[in-house]
Amino acid sequence: MTNEFKTFNIRLILGIILSALLLAVCLWRVDWDQFSTTFTSIRWGLIPIAISFGVLSAFLRSIRWTAITERSLKPCFHYWRGLVIGYFCNTIFPAPTGEAVRTYIISRERSIPIMQIISTTMVDRFFDLAMLSFFLCSLITAVDVDPSLVLGGLSAGGGVACAIVFFLVFGKRLKPVVRSLSTWILGERADIVLRFFDQLIAGTQTIHQGKWLVVVLWLTIAAFLSDFCYMYIVICAFGWNLPFLAAITASVFLCISYSLPSTPGYTGVTQLACVLSLNLFGIEVSAAVAFSFLLQLLYIFCASIQGIPSAIYIGFNVFKDPQVVKQDSTTLLESTCD
Repeated sequence: MTNEFKTFNIRLILGIILSALLLAVCLWRVDWDQFSTTFTSIRWGLIPIAISFGVLSAFLRSIRWTAITERSLKPCFHYWRGLVIGYFCNTIFPAPTGEAVRTYIISRERSIPIMQIISTTMVDRFFDLAMLSFFLCSLITAVDVDPSLVLGGLSAGGGVACAIVFFLVFGKRLKPVVRSLSTWILGERADIVLRFFDQLIAGTQTIHQGKWLVVVLWLTIAAFLSDFCYMYIVICAFGWNLPFLAAITASVFLCISYSLPSTPGYTGVTQLACVLSLNLFGIEVSAAVAFSFLLQLLYIFCASIQGIPSAIYIGFNVFKDPQVVKQDSTTLLESTCD
């Protein structure tokens, strides 16, 4: 068994343990009669509307990723297919697998060096982190949120966001340092590192162009608004008379929870996020848990109806061993050195 596959198994085991603990904590306080009553009172006629906003959110994010990578919107359907296949992989593998899969697919489909795609994926995630941080800080004044939760959420993505910002600002200036270190450590093979570093820099160029930066910012805002509308309609489907702020709060808490290790489908972390966020608006634990299970079902449904046809269309086997994707990605890396 290779080290990479051992790491995958360890991550899966840790996700299962954490998910089981969080799920047990949430279910321990559930009144099953209230849970059943809440679930049976769902107004299913609103669910297709919610699903449409979920699909729209994915499409807007794929357009944003296209703009970041290619500074053009024409090949957006390639990026949409890669994105939704990644979403579907998150329902059958631990969450980080989807990120690796979508990066691999676009590198293969668009014949772009994989390190450049990794760089654009980092930039893509940076805009999500920036917008998420904005809404998270806003919740301090808008909702009676425990500041420790806000600080915890900011710290979860703050380090990553700071690292990405540092690279975006100082990436080109770091090249002499990278050249010196790689030459000292690798000698003649330093050119490989420099080639990878140039690919990473190439993936950040959109940020330095005003026109495309504005496009990416507006697409990010539109994607988050779609997320909030999706969440609000699901809330309305339960018949709860809650403000739109409740949908924003639940969405932000869910985004933070998705950064934690978990089982496929985000079991456990979804329940915790819904209980914590909806409790701020007077929703009891049993009802919040019922809400969380519906969200999971909708996520799996949305990911499946988009991801499975897309995988079939491009001939990608989503059930292959993640190690195969790892090996294929290594081949792509090696091809950039030729």
